[in-house]
Amino acid sequence: MFAMPSRRLKFALFSLLIIFYVDRFFSNLRQLGDVPSLSMDAERAVIRQAVVSVEGNMEGGSSVIARGNGEQGGEFGNREGEEVGKEQGGRGDEEETESQGIKEDEQDNKAEVERSLKERKNKVHEYCKSYYVSENLRNTIQNNMFFLWNYKVSTCIIEKVGSMSWRRRICKLNHIKTNTHDPKRKRLLKKSHGVVLKHIASTSSIVTVRHPLTRLVSCYRDKFENGDHPPLHERHWRDFYMPTLFCNARFPSDLHLKVGLKEPLNPSKNYPMSVFIAIDKLLQPTFTFTEFLHNVVESYAENRVNRHWNTYTAMCSPCTVKYSYVTKLESLTREMDYIFPTVGLPKDLADVMDHSTSTDENKDEAYIRYYSTVPLTLKKKIYEIFKADFEMFDYEVPEMYWEEGTNVYV
Repeated sequence: MFAMPSRRLKFALFSLLIIFYVDRFFSNLRQLGDVPSLSMDAERAVIRQAVVSVEGNMEGGSSVIARGNGEQGGEFGNREGEEVGKEQGGRGDEEETESQGIKEDEQDNKAEVERSLKERKNKVHEYCKSYYVSENLRNTIQNNMFFLWNYKVSTCIIEKVGSMSWRRRICKLNHIKTNTHDPKRKRLLKKSHGVVLKHIASTSSIVTVRHPLTRLVSCYRDKFENGDHPPLHERHWRDFYMPTLFCNARFPSDLHLKVGLKEPLNPSKNYPMSVFIAIDKLLQPTFTFTEFLHNVVESYAENRVNRHWNTYTAMCSPCTVKYSYVTKLESLTREMDYIFPTVGLPKDLADVMDHSTSTDENKDEAYIRYYSTVPLTLKKKIYEIFKADFEMFDYEVPEMYWEEGTNVYV
């Protein structure tokens, strides 16, 4: 059996351990250059003080962590505290500067959006003063103008320009199932156009547009399945596929007999779904972008324009309705982030976007390339139809648009 070490031996060993660690502590500090003014004598004084402190506490039967608290030790502690304070203060200054920078960026962005919206509104006003613009006020009021009653906001909805996003907002904020089944709106629309216009003028009115060329591509991709075989959808067959097949001479002369009809097919006639199914089975049609555009042009000539490619001027009558805000789909996120708080709409609804009509620079460039296969004569007709939309809302036509298409149109 080994004898237990004496109390004095324990103290001696513990004192040596304290001296060893305090000496290493100062050695490390000297290497870091943190205590250049502390002399060797001052170090020994701190060590002696630590040992005395340990001895005194051991006499009292307690375990202690020794620390120097003499005059030199106090000086060192103050310096250490000052350094920590400076470091924390520096971090605080950096955070405050960063926060200030973010606020300034937000203010600059807000001012830029406000300036852009004002310039666009003035551009529309000046264009309306300078040129005759064909509008359809009845169509605007009856079919495209909707209201957010509790917020005194109105909006003109244009197909393929974030229309689904607006419909969702209207249903949510008006607590209705569909935007067209709004009892309050129905009562208002029974009144004269002058009364309705006066009500619109009392609201914050918003209209959103996009580049006319990318809107047409979006319609083609959506309604014509981007050139794939379309589904058996009765309304789509009636509104889109039958007229397109006709104007592109895609029907054989005896097709009506093959589908069980006595008279030749008439694109303006409402046939039962069974006829569309029979035609689809025989032809298995797909549609090129050029064929789609040909139908767009013919629809204007035959006065059967579909709302999915009707002009902005005919849809929303911007010369008659003095819109508070004219927004663009290409910059919609930034502009809605500014407009919604300004007019009092819930901020979270500004982010409700229809991804099928969302836009970005790369996507728009890809859409413009659709026109590379379209004959120049057809592209010129398209431009003339949408000329007012291009000019009023300051949309440029890319140079490649005016090049002859690579495919020969039949």
